[in-house]
Amino acid sequence: MIHRLAVLITHELDKHTMIKKNDYNVIRYGMELLISSLVGTLIIFVISILYNRWYLAMIYTICFVPFRMTTGGYHAKSYFWCNFTVAWSYALVLEALLFLERTTPGMGWIFPVALFIYGALFFWTPVEHANKPISNDNREYLRRKGIWISTLWISSAVVMYGWFYEISCFIILCLFTVACSVVAAKLENKLQEVFHYEKDTLEDG
Repeated sequence: MIHRLAVLITHELDKHTMIKKNDYNVIRYGMELLISSLVGTLIIFVISILYNRWYLAMIYTICFVPFRMTTGGYHAKSYFWCNFTVAWSYALVLEALLFLERTTPGMGWIFPVALFIYGALFFWTPVEHANKPISNDNREYLRRKGIWISTLWISSAVVMYGWFYEISCFIILCLFTVACSVVAAKLENKLQEVFHYEKDTLEDG
């Protein structure tokens, strides 16, 4: 659906602006990413409204989507599964938030979660996408940037914990989701390497 819509829009642009042949596929791919991002944002807002937490969608879109672009993470094989993953992971964040609001634990849970976040960011970011290779210099810059941004958010969450409990927990849960996405991407890459190695070994044998 997204691919067809992107092709249609690119075709209409081509009729009015005469897109260069070499640029056609690039513009079409950019349209696919734009449409998929808009659909993902709409999904976030719809879920937030269903939970009566529309303001959390604004925080997530403005603050954590750019952070996810810095760290990289798991990428689904299709736009449908990408947006499906966004939907259920965000819904899980809100369910976890409801649980924390019901149980109101102390701040002790933040330390192991923060440790997991820092571990994922330090050892495995940024996650490189096949369509966007990262140079070694830029890789180190993005890793430092991700760690500093997460430190800012975790510090803000700790400070706000007593006054804005909901927002504080939401921040930590969103950071945890990004870290899980990073780990999932690395596990997927490792499994692919293992399967490719076994396949090559069987073919050689």
